[in-house]
Amino acid sequence: MIGVKHMEDQNGMRCCPLYPIGSAAALAELGTEPEIGCSYVGKVYYLTNDIDLSDYAYGEGWNPIGSAGLPFGGILDGRNFTISGLCISRPENDYQGLFGSVTGIVRNVTLKDINISGRHFTGGLAGQVHGGIVDCVRVSGKLFGENTVGGVAGYAKNSNIVHSRFHGHVAGCESIGGIIGHGWRSSIQGCITQKTFIKGQDFAGGVVGCSYSGVLNNCRSTGTLIGKTYVGGVAGGIVNSEICLCSATASVIGELTVGGIAGLALGKWGVDKCFAACSLQGDKDVGNIVGQIRNVK
Repeated sequence: MIGVKHMEDQNGMRCCPLYPIGSAAALAELGTEPEIGCSYVGKVYYLTNDIDLSDYAYGEGWNPIGSAGLPFGGILDGRNFTISGLCISRPENDYQGLFGSVTGIVRNVTLKDINISGRHFTGGLAGQVHGGIVDCVRVSGKLFGENTVGGVAGYAKNSNIVHSRFHGHVAGCESIGGIIGHGWRSSIQGCITQKTFIKGQDFAGGVVGCSYSGVLNNCRSTGTLIGKTYVGGVAGGIVNSEICLCSATASVIGELTVGGIAGLALGKWGVDKCFAACSLQGDKDVGNIVGQIRNVK
């Protein structure tokens, strides 16, 4: 069982329990807690050292912590340690990543040399972040899926993704992004993709594939993006969203609706103080900042 300590407040009173995690087995055990009747909420888990998951790299690989029905609602503080060797091979399954679904907080952790294959809602850290916070998470490696695939998280709804990074390859069909595949009313701030290779069909972006009613602030992307429709250096498409103080220096290749910052801007949108120095290639609706603008009354 995972050991337990307690955090004390300034008056010396016990508050939230602390659970140290120092091995791959202890991290895997975290994924079984809801099954044995435990709740994540109100608990703080923290890494005590680097963790190698290569022992879980066989067959279908790692079993994600938390699911859409039983999400991880606690706090995981990586304390700047590294989790390496995360492998998942479930191309017909949704919600794939170190976590399946997160409603709590994950911070200060590095995921190194991941190799993940899922279907929908696939991400390096989490398949889905719903009402959660991801802070200072760094991911490197390869991800493959169909729809809603991101280097850090596949899907982010009502969430904050801040100061996180991705380096590697992300490939899929629709809503493919270096940080987030699809964002719904979420904030992505201070995030960076470095020398990434991103390939999708529709809505492929250096930071986010598609953002709906969200905010992207102070994000940067570099690398190569290849798509068919709605391809952008920062976002494949933005719908009622804002992009501010973002930059892209990437090779952006598509067929229709290609932009240095965003491929498509729809509804009530804003792009402010952004910089793009991209090599752009497309057949129709190609723009240094935005490829195509559609305003909805």
